[in-house]
Amino acid sequence: MRPPTTAARSGDAVATAGDPGRLSARPQGVKVLLADDDPHVRSAVRLLLEDEPGISMVPDCATADGLLERVASSRPDVVLVDWDLPGLRSGGVLPRLRAGTPSCRVVALSGRPEQRDEALRLGAVSFVSKGDAPESLLRALRALRSVR
Repeated sequence: MRPPTTAARSGDAVATAGDPGRLSARPQGVKVLLADDDPHVRSAVRLLLEDEPGISMVPDCATADGLLERVASSRPDVVLVDWDLPGLRSGGVLPRLRAGTPSCRVVALSGRPEQRDEALRLGAVSFVSKGDAPESLLRALRALRSVR
């Protein structure tokens, strides 16, 4: 996903945006967990979502094992998951997430737009290409928030 601004690429902005302490949970809204092995993607998404009304971020993770553990401990409403997250085959992510947390909705992220159909077929509620404008991710999350 392209960073929302060039500031997301600077060392200071990434270090600040990457501070999990800044991502305090809001009392209402949708809890979002991000799982992506690319630290730049994680920083850009956190920067994009940290001030979005009705969305609170739980600490993110970079591995499949971390994802499954984090889902179990934080019980997010939505998981933004890198469709090629190391440690899990693409199709293996959704069944394992659904088994542990049936109410959790999955938004698949990928740098390969051709994976869209597969992700939706396997149960993702939405798909966002990492090459899309940041507004695409915001639209997907706003749509999920409105049906909550």
